[in-house]
Amino acid sequence: MYIPFRHVGKTPQPFELAREDITLKGTLAHKEGALFQMKALLEGRLSVACDICAEQFDIMLDDKIDLLLFDGIYSGSDNGLDIVEMDDKIDMDELLHSEIELIKSDYHRCEQCRENNL
Repeated sequence: MYIPFRHVGKTPQPFELAREDITLKGTLAHKEGALFQMKALLEGRLSVACDICAEQFDIMLDDKIDLLLFDGIYSGSDNGLDIVEMDDKIDMDELLHSEIELIKSDYHRCEQCRENNL
């Protein structure tokens, strides 16, 4: 799903995107200049591999996401938030995919490995 930057105004615009068992739901709003803000909640269930025994298991997602989106190449202060550079449109599928991959890259231990203090 693509959302052109020019269609996002100062009033927060709601969006919802689902992929398999994961939902990204929130708002987009124009902040200033070429900066736009995305506030969202990532919810659902994601299958990950245990970093100790390599067994697959599910984790529940309930993550708040606060990103600044920039139309073009950003060259300013980050205001303490993550800044994502894009051209002319917001690629919501890519944002969702990036958030999922970021979570997958974390360190995960299944219940059995946690109980064994591994």
